[in-house]
Parts: sequence; C-alpha cells; structure tokens
Amino acid sequence: MEVTKRHWARRAVTGVAVTAIVALTAAACSGAPADESAPEKVTLVWAGFGGASEAAQRAAWFEPFEAENPDIDIVYTNVPDWGQYTAAVEAGDVRWDVLALDAQSNDLEKYFEPLDCDLIACDEILPYSNVTDWSSIYSTYGAALCYNRAGLGGAEPTSWADFFDTEKFPGPRAIQNTSGNRINLLIGAMLSAGTEPDAVTPFDFDVAFAELDKVKPTMIVTDGQAATTQAVLSGEAVMGTCQDSQVAAVDFDLETMGMMWDGHITGGAAVQIAKGSRNVEAAQKLVAYILSAENNAKLSFEMVAGPSNENSLADANPANDGWYSAAMTDVLKIDYPWPYVRENGQEIQDAFTAWITG
Repeated sequence: MEVTKRHWARRAVTGVAVTAIVALTAAACSGAPADESAPEKVTLVWAGFGGASEAAQRAAWFEPFEAENPDIDIVYTNVPDWGQYTAAVEAGDVRWDVLALDAQSNDLEKYFEPLDCDLIACDEILPYSNVTDWSSIYSTYGAALCYNRAGLGGAEPTSWADFFDTEKFPGPRAIQNTSGNRINLLIGAMLSAGTEPDAVTPFDFDVAFAELDKVKPTMIVTDGQAATTQAVLSGEAVMGTCQDSQVAAVDFDLETMGMMWDGHITGGAAVQIAKGSRNVEAAQKLVAYILSAENNAKLSFEMVAGPSNENSLADANPANDGWYSAAMTDVLKIDYPWPYVRENGQEIQDAFTAWITG
C-alpha cells in the first residue's frame, strides 16, 4: 500500500504543479509580472542497477532528498557498461550525473569528478578497495552461489566445485554476463579448481575457463542480477551467482531458493560523479546525503544492504541480520579484487566475451 500512497501523492503533487502552471499562464496573459525568484530545477540522472534496488533507493534516499531540496529532481536509469560510459566521456556526451558503476581503469581522474570531502563524510566510509578520491561506496553486499531447492531435488551444494559438477547436480546454470559477475564466476572457477583463496588473482584463464566449460553446454546467459535471480527462482536454472539483496527481495525466508555462502564475494556498491556532469554541485550534495551517518543506514530498511558509513553500522535494520556478510564468521569470504580489476578489466572482459560467444 505504501507504493500506492506514494503514487497518489505524486499524482497530487503533479496536479498542484499543473494548477500552478495554469495560474502563471493566466497571470502572464493578464500582464502581471512573472516571478523571477523561483529557482531553476536541476535534474540529476542516477545510473543504477534497477529492480529491487531502484525502488529501495527511491524510498530511502531520493524521495526524502527531493523533499528537502525542491529545486532538485532525480531521474533513474540503468547503469551503462564501462565501455559505453568511457566512450561517452571521451566524446563529451555524458548523459549521467551520479553512477553506481564498476570502474575498470586506474585512471579514475579521467572518468569521474573528485569527491568533495568537505561536504561528503569521506573519512567515515568503510575502507573497501574501491573507495578512492573519485569513488566511494553507498552500501555493502555479498554475492554467493544461489540455487533452486526443488530443482536440485533437495540436494544442498556446499562448495563452488558443486556449481561445476553437472553429474552430481544436473541442470542449467545461469551465467550472468555483466562486468562484476564475470569476476565472481571466475573467482568461483578458480576455487573449484583447487586454487588457494589468497591466490585466485591474477586469473589463470586456462584453469578458470576449463571449469566454466563444464557448464557451458546447458548454460542460460542472463544480463543482470534481477534476471539471474528470477531464472533461479523460477527453476529455469538450478544454480547461479546471486547478490544477497536481489534474493532477499523475492525470497527473504529462502523457501524456494538457497544460498551457499562458503567462498562468497564481498564488496561495496560504488558511487561516483560523472566526469563532465553539468550538475556537479547538486550531485555532490546527493552523494553527501546518502553517505551521511544520519541517512546511510536507511537503505537497510528498504532492502538487504549493509551500511557503508561506519557510524551507521549500529543503525542497520536488525531484521536483516542473517543476511549481512559482515556477521558471517564461519565461512570463507573473499573481497572483490578491485585493484586487480581496475588494472586488468578490459583483458578480463575480452577473455570472458570470447569464451561465452565461442
């Protein structure tokens, strides 16, 4: 019902806006002076991952921010891939302001505006490896092997090796062809091949793709977290690699799906300001709002997402305690290898694309 209320609230606001426009038009026609004091609206374009995260971010951050800053509107769109984004920056044709983008370059100053740490609580953010002068994180997450309980006949995978064992666990695997998930799959493949956790990078492509070849004949290729989660939830695929927030959004009690946490990948959801944004000041203001100790944990009440501001950790939604990676002390956790990915992102993308299309 809350969505419906917000929907009608927006309609009501729209009605007020239309009435105001009619009144201004009438005043102009009657010769009354126009109000030149009204500030010009700024439209910020946020590029994110859609699905459950879009609705949660709107409720937790964007709508309250717009209410406090009536001169700023936020428009949501899907995040571009790295190649599309960098091409736009280099062409001077940037259409985004704030991005949740997986950067694949060490030259971050070429592609993002520096964060204003006089405004943003930079020194309060957890020290993940993608926190830099040009990039921060707005939440933390875990990506793990997910599976359909009925599709596996009640069997429970206990390691990454089970993902690649199609005799013991028959059925299609969802292979998500996106930048971040390619890394998750390659880490899983290296672990399955017996590589020690602290040596999964640099990737040995021969070793990793030999593992992935085992599931290639029946793989289902997906293009995002929502699609991967839906494929496993529906039983179209028996396993995949899923982000905690997406699974929790559709199967919080894990009645249909299961999560194999041993060897899961932990990371911080990045946020940056686009190089060449026409609205840098407003973008800095929005980033400061969502990273503040006051507001950062609010997202956890709309979706499973760990806070990124260390002063917000105690304010996280306790109902999600079973989902937070930080609280899992009895399983292997691997930090998403950002320094390696930034240095080798294009090579990894080319190798994975050649495998998936070959």
